[in-house]
Amino acid sequence: MDDYKKEIVLSFKKHLKDDDIFILKSNLEKVKGIESINIATQSVSIEYVSLHLTEEMVKEIIKDAGYPLRELKKRRKGFFRRFIDDLARSNRESFGNKKLDCCDLKQKNSK
Repeated sequence: MDDYKKEIVLSFKKHLKDDDIFILKSNLEKVKGIESINIATQSVSIEYVSLHLTEEMVKEIIKDAGYPLRELKKRRKGFFRRFIDDLARSNRESFGNKKLDCCDLKQKNSK
């Protein structure tokens, strides 16, 4: 079951007061699939079971409760990350998705 547990950390657009934290926590505890909740004034960390919930569902639950979330900007990939991604794509095209085996490579080269 541990394979299905996921954790997300979300940031709020505004700081929460103690009353807001209590209300949000009590609302989230009622949701089936949420394992643990840690709420601070600026963010919330939630561990959930992916068989019952998705990340988008958790976000919607929080937004519907009246607590807007801050959208995180995607970081642009750096040179090294792009290089590694290109290398991985090239290897997939050459060797497929299976595990590399020296015997398979020798047979491929001898043909």
